Amino acid sequence: MLRTTGMGRLLLTHPQLDQPFVAVGDQLSAGQLVALLQVGELLLPLRAPRAARVVDVRVPCGTTVGYGEAFLGVEYPA
Repeated sequence: MLRTTGMGRLLLTHPQLDQPFVAVGDQLSAGQLVALLQVGELLLPLRAPRAARVVDVRVPCGTTVGYGEAFLGVEYPA
């Protein structure tokens, strides 16, 4: 699973776009942008640490999250 790197508002889409960064079933590559953490005016990127497949989204877009909160379920290749 992927966890937040700080406290803030979790954004699963860019504020100026409608398309989510990732969806259930998507294949992720290492370093791929999967979400943004909004802290005040700052938008901090949250990236996949390695290749994986998205299995579920655990936090709705716009939710205020704490440090280390699981927001995306992923499955790593064997």
